[in-house]
Amino acid sequence: MKRLLLCSLVVLLAGTAFARWVLIPTEKLLTETDLVVVARLSDVTRTTKKDVDHGSGILTVSEVLKGPATPGQKLTLEWANQQRISRRIDHADQSGKTNIWLLQKTTNGTFTANYPGRVLDLEQREEVRNLLKKR
Repeated sequence: MKRLLLCSLVVLLAGTAFARWVLIPTEKLLTETDLVVVARLSDVTRTTKKDVDHGSGILTVSEVLKGPATPGQKLTLEWANQQRISRRIDHADQSGKTNIWLLQKTTNGTFTANYPGRVLDLEQREEVRNLLKKR
C-alpha cells in the first residue's frame, strides 16, 4: 500500500514539474557561435508539421560583431520545437525588434539561435564586444 501511495505521489508531482533552461554563460555561447550581429527580425512565419512547430524570419543586419556578414545583409533565421514541450524557442515575439543575435549556421545555409541567451538586448553590446576581444 505504501508503494502504491508513493508511486501515485510521484506521478502527481511529475505532472506539476516544469523545465528550465540550464544557464550557459555568454562567453561559452560565443565559442559555439558562427556569427554575431545586431539585426532586426521581420517577416516571421509559423507552421506546424507532424507535431513540430516551425518558425522562420528574416534578420536584417545593421552591425557585424563577429563573422562573415555585412550591414544590410538579410539572413534567414529558423527554429523548431516539438509540440507540448515546455522549454521552447520562439522568436516571433522579437519581430520588429533590433537585438544582438548569436547565430549558428545550419547545413542548409540558414541560421539558428536555439537558446534564450543567443538573443541579447542592445544594452549588452559592450559586454559582447569585450568578451569577443578576450578570445
